[in-house]
Amino acid sequence: MKRKEPLRKKGNMIVFPGVVERTLELAHEHAEYYRYEEAVDEFEKAFSLQEPTTRSLLAYAYCLYEVRAFQEARDVCERVLTHPNIPMVEVMELYLTVCMELKEYAHVTTLATSLLEQPLNDEQREKIERILSLNEKIVERIDGQQHVDEKLDQFLTMQIHEQDQFVNALFQQNIRPYKETLIRYVEDASVHPLIRATLLTIFCEQQIDCIIRYPIEARIVEVNPIDLVGSPFDMPQFTELMALAEHQLDADPTKQELVEELIKRHALYVYPLDWETFYGYTTAEMLAGYVQYIELLFGQNDALDEDIITCIQQMEMNMNIEM
Repeated sequence: MKRKEPLRKKGNMIVFPGVVERTLELAHEHAEYYRYEEAVDEFEKAFSLQEPTTRSLLAYAYCLYEVRAFQEARDVCERVLTHPNIPMVEVMELYLTVCMELKEYAHVTTLATSLLEQPLNDEQREKIERILSLNEKIVERIDGQQHVDEKLDQFLTMQIHEQDQFVNALFQQNIRPYKETLIRYVEDASVHPLIRATLLTIFCEQQIDCIIRYPIEARIVEVNPIDLVGSPFDMPQFTELMALAEHQLDADPTKQELVEELIKRHALYVYPLDWETFYGYTTAEMLAGYVQYIELLFGQNDALDEDIITCIQQMEMNMNIEM
């Protein structure tokens, strides 16, 4: 006659033979096939009836991680770490990953650094080093974001050269978290045109989909950065002006250099428009005006187009800063 297994009791509840085993088997099956929420439910049923093994606890911790129950996963990992004869590196890999999700970056650094001082095989060392490297990158990014937040708060009180350094550093940042604040500065006519043009260029490069009311002198230009062809130096009339200057002034390198510097500076001023759209001058007319302006500075030309010279002087005055 087959011997019957004795009934077990959990509190006031009778646990029939095989129930816990079948529940754990189902939990592991759910986990194996990525049904993590179902796995968590079955593990918890089993654990309410019987003290869990190390293997089941570790699987449970992985499932908790997958359903983003990070604090619970952390607690389970710490419980596993009290067990004897555990796969230490496997447990610590999960534990460190969970702690990163909980933003416990200093804790991760301390534990991972300590673990790397222990005897590890190449694969184990590579895993821990990868976690530590990722953790360091996250910390650097957070520090960078905090730096950006601080600079944005101080932006309007900065000197222009400080603003210039700051906005140029934003080319290496994702500006989406700061979009609304930066839009306010781009739209602020009191901010220098160089700074506003640089910010608008960053919006264009990062394809920020928004409407910006961009001030140029007394005009407000509504522009969506994703509709721009690129930076001020990508605008068609800029390219035409630079090519024409090179062609016509090739015999006078000094004059060519001075004219090209003006063109580059003023491209920032009229951006996101161009000279013809803003002032009504064609490429040939603008180049003639720039040549006249340089000759005027050196006292070489008395036959001037006063209107275009006035426009150039206005752009120079508005762009003039000491960096």
